[in-house]
Amino acid sequence: AGFERRIPSPDRAGPSRGPDPELALGEANRLRGKQGAELAIARLLYRAGLGFAARYQWPEAVEAFSEALEIRQRPAAPPEDVADTAYQLGVALTRLLKYDLATEMLSQARTAYEREANLLGSAQSLRALGDVASRSDPMTANARYEEALALFRSIGDIPGEAECIASLGDVALQTGDAEAARAHYEQALPLFRSIHSARGEAICILRLGDVAFRQLNLQSAFARYQEVLPLFRKIGDVVGQAQCKARLGEIALSRHDPETARRCFEEAQTLLASARSAYERIGRQDLIAAPRVEEFLRRL
Repeated sequence: AGFERRIPSPDRAGPSRGPDPELALGEANRLRGKQGAELAIARLLYRAGLGFAARYQWPEAVEAFSEALEIRQRPAAPPEDVADTAYQLGVALTRLLKYDLATEMLSQARTAYEREANLLGSAQSLRALGDVASRSDPMTANARYEEALALFRSIGDIPGEAECIASLGDVALQTGDAEAARAHYEQALPLFRSIHSARGEAICILRLGDVAFRQLNLQSAFARYQEVLPLFRKIGDVVGQAQCKARLGEIALSRHDPETARRCFEEAQTLLASARSAYERIGRQDLIAAPRVEEFLRRL
């Protein structure tokens, strides 16, 4: 699904760029019970949620954003603060696979952003709604991405535009339209390169390899996987490396080269084991969708 592509590599799973959530919670707790401090508490809880999200501690992020939203939904809070909190809560709920609640929060954020004529917020909410819908309803996902894309383009937001186009490629690939998928990825690729998004670039090249693989153009697929493998290594994306190695193993099998295939599958297996261990440290082992490495190794 679209949103899964944007989950960072597990080697980046430790505390990172966000605010210090423990510090923010401590300051919020010191203000509790003080008259007129509700909005200050909500602001600190929101900061804590951002900090937990940066650490991929999604249950804690949901708890902080939920309390912040409850406070901010009272009349005195600025409407865009309500929208921002609902949006962040929706994203966090998505990461916990609570799709119905995520859709509710993201829809609430979208409505609030539209009421305030906040085009960026509206676009981000629509894209996030597309990510949720892509799990089970590709037609709805496609519609949300198209709506978001138009808004991102209207405000000149190239990262948002590139993400939406790539997500449209994912939907096309999911529904079996390989040519449409290829066209979307080829359109998104130079946009990602223009903003120096190595991860976006890598995902597009990987997906172009997948398109070629599905079309049985193994020479083109092989070239794409070989092209992107050093880029995944450079950005530390272990799962991306494993996906490349697994695909290269399948190509080697189709070329009747079992020794190369075994080597590729074993390398993919090792990479996936390290990725699984890293994701387990942040409680997100569910994010590992392993290629059929073990199955291929048993057949060799």
